[in-house]
Amino acid sequence: MSTPATEAVLLSGIFLLLSGSCIVVLNFDLMGRWVPIVGLLVVAGVAVVAARATMVAWITVLVLLAFAGNRRRVLVKQGRQITADVAMYLSAVLVKERGLVAVAFAAVLSFVAVVRSMEIDSLSVSV
Repeated sequence: MSTPATEAVLLSGIFLLLSGSCIVVLNFDLMGRWVPIVGLLVVAGVAVVAARATMVAWITVLVLLAFAGNRRRVLVKQGRQITADVAMYLSAVLVKERGLVAVAFAAVLSFVAVVRSMEIDSLSVSV
């Protein structure tokens, strides 16, 4: 059975491998135009996974509060606070698991890839 820590390490490793392969592909003139598209697809995939995890955590909290005896109207009134609490908890877990470093590193790599792709495009136009 896998733990959240091993899943986070696995996802970070896959993301770094994909980012590295984007940079390798970027060095080829013919494939340079595809790197931003691949980067956007990777970012979209990570965003979907993060959104699904957040939604599962949020629904779990609401169900547990409903089983604890809170009425629906109370849950609706406290919806913003519940959402803020879930988001803060998930961001704290992200910082604790050092996923924030991976996100920052991936953002820098994607920025470098886009700049390099623009340089390749400008060189191919001038030739």
